[in-house]
Formats: sequence, structure tokens, C-alpha cells
Amino acid sequence: MEIKLNVQADVPTVNGRVYSKEVLQDMITKGPTTVPLLLDQPEDPWNIPLSSSVGLAKNLKLTTEGSLITEIDIFDPKIASLLEEGSSSVTFTTGGYGEVSERNKLGYGNIENFTIQYVMMVTESDFSKE
Repeated sequence: MEIKLNVQADVPTVNGRVYSKEVLQDMITKGPTTVPLLLDQPEDPWNIPLSSSVGLAKNLKLTTEGSLITEIDIFDPKIASLLEEGSSSVTFTTGGYGEVSERNKLGYGNIENFTIQYVMMVTESDFSKE
């Protein structure tokens, strides 16, 4: 299943960070080709146990419009079926590390040298408790 992440090149994210098209393309070119798909923020983003993953995100791509898309494989059939039903309350975000420059009013700014470490599902329902 292919999904769109909530990161758009040169557009501030919900937390005010801006990722240029070049930074996102470098992340795809130089970064990992597969990352874990999580339901929650990891306690230690440097050491994510496979057991905390509900799937994998792979083959990241950047569209000509600057949208970040990825293929996901879901391990849990219940979560997979909910996503296939097209739940509008689910969004996908990235987690990783990079350098912040040119801080804006929100205290964030342009991100440089970004490396993705995981993709996280953000939803109104808690899949882990259903």
C-alpha cells in the first residue's frame, strides 16, 4: 500500500519545520531504504526494537510536487484492514534527526542533513488497545 506522508517540500510542517526538496531528496538517496512503522513515539529513537514496529515503510519517493510518499507493509492484519478501508483519521509522519537553521517565530526553522529513522501513524483511535 502506498501512502503520503505529512511532509511537503518547502511547506512548514505542523511543528513549523521546513524541509527543502533538496533535503528530502538527499534523505531518500543517502538514508535507509526501509524504516520501521510505529504507532507511538519511540522511547529511544536511536534504538527502535523490531517488536515495537507494526510494519515497514520502504521505497520512499519524492513527487514532482514535493510530496513524500512511501510503500508500507503492515504486520498486523487488523491494522491493515482498517487502513485499506480508507480511514480519514490516519496520517503518517516522519521521525529522524537533522540540523535546524534559520529559526522562525515558532522556534523551528529549515531542516538540513535530515535522516529518517521511522514513520509513525498518527490517528484518533488507539490501534494498540483495540
